[in-house]
Parts: sequence; structure tokens; C-alpha cells
Amino acid sequence: MKVFFIAQYKYLHYQPYLRVIKELRRKGIRGYFVNLKNMNFVTKYDEEKYNKSLFIHDGVPFKEVELFANEFSNSFLLHRFFLPYLLKKRKLAAIRFLQISLSRWKLYGFFFVQRPKLIVIGSDLGGVYIRIIQDCCRKLNIKVLILNTHPNRPNMKDAEYSIPTRRLQLIRKFNLEKTLYFPKRTIGSYLPNSAVAVPGKVVKEHLVKQGISPDRIFITGNPVHDGVYELVANKKINITKEKERHGLDVSKKLIVYFSSLANEKYGAEYLDSLNTLIHKEWEGSGSQLIIKFHPREDDESKQIYVNTFGTQHVKYEANEFDSILLMAMADIVITDTGSSILPQAMLLRKRCLVLNLMKDNTPYKIPDAFLASSEDELLDKFRRLLEEDDGPDPELLDSVVKENFHLFDGKSSERCAKLIAELGLRKGF
Repeated sequence: MKVFFIAQYKYLHYQPYLRVIKELRRKGIRGYFVNLKNMNFVTKYDEEKYNKSLFIHDGVPFKEVELFANEFSNSFLLHRFFLPYLLKKRKLAAIRFLQISLSRWKLYGFFFVQRPKLIVIGSDLGGVYIRIIQDCCRKLNIKVLILNTHPNRPNMKDAEYSIPTRRLQLIRKFNLEKTLYFPKRTIGSYLPNSAVAVPGKVVKEHLVKQGISPDRIFITGNPVHDGVYELVANKKINITKEKERHGLDVSKKLIVYFSSLANEKYGAEYLDSLNTLIHKEWEGSGSQLIIKFHPREDDESKQIYVNTFGTQHVKYEANEFDSILLMAMADIVITDTGSSILPQAMLLRKRCLVLNLMKDNTPYKIPDAFLASSEDELLDKFRRLLEEDDGPDPELLDSVVKENFHLFDGKSSERCAKLIAELGLRKGF
């Protein structure tokens, strides 16, 4: 049996996919990481780090598909002869639709030749090419499993679109209406027969409430958390030595503030106001602060943080720093309800300031002591966290883990591989 793993954002899914692929190998099942090249939304970080050299180094079987998104638009003929005309005639939308349509045929041909039994994706919603892949799977009767490793998305209502008549005609001509403008925002809603693997009961209950059939949802645990479990169970990190190695004062509290794309999600005005509040409580506390930027954070967003926090007594970390190591060293983690950092911080039993000023939806049950849903709560709860000297309440943190992650045992990748093997043999799915 051949199984393909496809990621919209490789920095999110590569490591958990790799774990499951290794487990499949033990079962005699061929798992491949499929690298889609030239996706227009992919970050520079993704392109530079996750490439053929890394796949070979990690010993992961892989295949590559080069899409038309960039190579077509950068072609000499287009720029020299057609682009000036198309710009003048405002036909750039036609170019974009043509690129997507050509890439769709290329993907269809790839899957038609390769004929995988099952394709694993991280989400069925994000990215036009992820939706194209699902369209190909439906036509070729290829099974789809959504390995929902990052379920705590921001609260998003179903979308409404107002599309100009001419553009709509063009979209329908290329048969891209559903692909480009799918309105639903619930995981598992694009293909009605796809299976969904979720980390635990709370996430399953959350999806069922949003209309996803419980028969399609399988609780496997989260392969991302297997790495966290190994860290906790084996006590691999010497926190004191790691802090010293990174030039941190071991006698002072360390606060790690994860940016979580707040500027992109909520806007610069919100982020500036948020940073001002956090800076107000942090300044003069005598604690150390590291601001960890999201891999997709742009320079403009980064500057908003620098403008508020400055450069003294603050470290700024970008993509090269291991987030789990950073959380392990932290005394306090600042993140928001829509961040993939939140569950990992809870599993590491860290005191958290969980920002929810925009009233986002999350499947996780967060202790009231950590959740800040207003400016006053943010100031009050951050102040209390800063003033605590005796460390986190073990009973509180244990209850958080038990309530949200009942399958935190280091065997999630194994369960995912077992599910894939079963789905591959199952008829009617």
C-alpha cells in the first residue's frame, strides 16, 4: 500500500508526518512525503529548509511535484510580450486562474500515475492546492485522511463572497468555483467522506458540535505531542545548562512570548495595543523576555514588537530556534487561543498567559487562571504570574493535561499508522 503525506505548511507538518511514515515502514507500508514546489503562499523559510537535501538526510521517502504557480508567471514570453498587454487589459486574474488550472492538471496526472491508496493532509480547508488535491482524490477514488495536528484554529465563521460577474464566469469556465471559494470553515467539511484523526475527546466533541459526523472522527492522539512526551518522560533537557548556553540569567524568570501571527489575524492596531499592555506589566519586573516570531511573520510585523519592547533586556528569536526547547526553558509562556503553541505549553505543564481578547474559539479547556479575555484580565493575570515565586500549581497543571490530552503517552504516531493501515483496507470509505 502506498500512502502520500502532503503539507500546506511544512514547518507545521513535516516532523509529525515523518514520525508516522516511520511507523508505517514498520508495518510494511510505503509512506512518502510529497513536496509541492512553487506554491505561491509557501514561506521562504519553508522553501529553504524543507527540500530534497533534508529529505535525503532524514531518510524519508519523498516525491516532488513542481507546480506552475511561479514558473509560468516568470516565463520570458509572458513578461516580454503578454504581461504588458494583460496589465493594460486588467487580465491578471485570468493568468492566476490559468496557473491554478494547469497545476490542477499536473497534480491530477501525478496522482493518476502514482495511484496512492490514501493521502494524508493536515487540514482540508487551507490553501487552494490542498483543495485541488482533494478534488483529484474524489475523481480517482483515493482515500483522504485529515491528520488534524493543529485543531485550535481562530474562530472563523463560514465565508461569504461577492464576486464580479465576469470573474465568476471565468472561474466557472475553469471549474474552480468550489476550489477557490469554498465557504465552510470547519475541519472535515470539504469532502464529506474524508476521515479525520484528532488528538483527543475534546477536539472530537468540538467537531461534532460543528456538524462533522462522529463516524468520520478517530481519536489517535497527536504525533506532534510524541516529541513533547519524549522530552517530559526522558527528561532530556537540563534547563539550567540550556539557559546558560543561550546567555540567559538562571536566577531570573524567563518569559517567552510567541507572536502567533497576531498582526495578520487581528491587525496592527490590536497588536500594538496588546504589546503595550504586556510591556507595561513586564517592564520593571526583573524578568527576562524572549519574543519568538512565527515562521510566517513578516518584517513589518516584527517591527511592531521592536517598537514597543525595544532591544534592551529582550531577545528576538526567529525560525531557527526550537520552540519546544524554548518552552521547556520558560517560566511563563504567552500565546493565544488560536496558536499551535498552546497545547504544547500545557503538556509541558507551563504557566501560560493565554490571550483571548478577540474571543476566539478553541476546543481546549483552559484554566481560568491562565485565560485573559479582556485588557483588565490580561493585566491582572500577567501580574499574578510574574509575582508567583513558588512555581506552577502541580495539581492544576496535571488536571489541564488530563482533561485535554488523555492520550499523551508517546504512541500517537503508532496509532495514526494503525488507523491508516485500517482505512486502507476498509471498503466503503
